[in-house]
Amino acid sequence: MDKIKNHVGIPKFLISQFENKEGLIFVYDIERNKKYFARAKNIGTEVGYYDSETEKLLSKDEETMFGSLISNLNNLKQYYKKTNELNNKYLVVEKFIKFQFFRSKKSLTIINKDSLSSIALGTLSSSDLIKISTELSNNTNLLSLIEKPLQMVILKTDLKRLITNSLGFYFTLKDGNVDKIIIPINPNEAIVIFHSSGEGFSHFTTDDLAITQLNNYCYSFEKACGNGFLIANDSNDMPE
Repeated sequence: MDKIKNHVGIPKFLISQFENKEGLIFVYDIERNKKYFARAKNIGTEVGYYDSETEKLLSKDEETMFGSLISNLNNLKQYYKKTNELNNKYLVVEKFIKFQFFRSKKSLTIINKDSLSSIALGTLSSSDLIKISTELSNNTNLLSLIEKPLQMVILKTDLKRLITNSLGFYFTLKDGNVDKIIIPINPNEAIVIFHSSGEGFSHFTTDDLAITQLNNYCYSFEKACGNGFLIANDSNDMPE
């Protein structure tokens, strides 16, 4: 049986949210310093990267549920409804972040080389790591680094567009600690997760300078933790 082409990190449905009018996405391959346009089905893929069992697991336990959430958000026009939908599906977002972190090749390398688990379990494949992650609590991820309680809100951009990376999320830092987790869901919207002050928001907007800073955080996170590429709606959206 022929091996299938797997999206190693960011799922195809999320990549496709960044398509331009021609159905193409701009890609910046950081490791090879190459920039090009491609279709979602060809971005961040490797043939046979996951075994069939893992591919089905990812589709059922992560991608279908999070993809359904994104579809629901896209269909809602009022932002308070988007934010309500988002917070009603907290566990879906929590699971997405957990799985995506374990879809990083750098996470796999660290676990195989520098963790105590490598002594007991030997060298793990990406499929092994994903299967093990299903046995861990959903909050065994970066969300646990933000002080509880948490709040999720939609960020809406003005003119400047958001980019995303090979894992589909990143974090910002404050005083050396994780401050916010950002999940860009299209060039003009992102899910923002942060410590709740008790004040509710329907959504918030920010200026172009802040979006530039977020895109720089996305780039830095990708270099440190990702699989080596950024995606955007247009080449002008990339950090300089």
